[in-house]
Amino acid sequence: MDVQRGGRSTPVAVPPSATPVTIVHEAVHLYGDPAYNTRVGHWANEGTTEFFTRRVLSKQKNPDVENGASMFERDSYEEEYTAVKCLVKEANEELLADAYFLGKIEPLRKEVGEKKFDDWAKAMTDKDYPAAYAVFDCKPPEKKPEG
Repeated sequence: MDVQRGGRSTPVAVPPSATPVTIVHEAVHLYGDPAYNTRVGHWANEGTTEFFTRRVLSKQKNPDVENGASMFERDSYEEEYTAVKCLVKEANEELLADAYFLGKIEPLRKEVGEKKFDDWAKAMTDKDYPAAYAVFDCKPPEKKPEG
């Protein structure tokens, strides 16, 4: 699938079996500023993309459409998403949006504290989610029963 952006055609890696919610997630990636990914690493970038994907999808639920509410539910990147929610709790969505979409990272970093932000970003880069949650005194996501 290709998306037109800035007069260019940009390919979006979406497998043929992808659900609509996966397509939304991959499309959100297109609008992320590369500076954010460079600064916080792949896993924080995935969590932030998931954060904004769920924000978009939460506005799409339509109970008048068959499976309208459940078709937009998503639980991918749960640990990464939770770590980003911890960051947002310490700052706010607007600062996160400016960092993710515009590459304006320093206002977010200053709001939460430079050391805390750097510790969180390092923990996310290392996939050390308990350490990322601990930076902002957050609880890990509840494990969903398998089955």
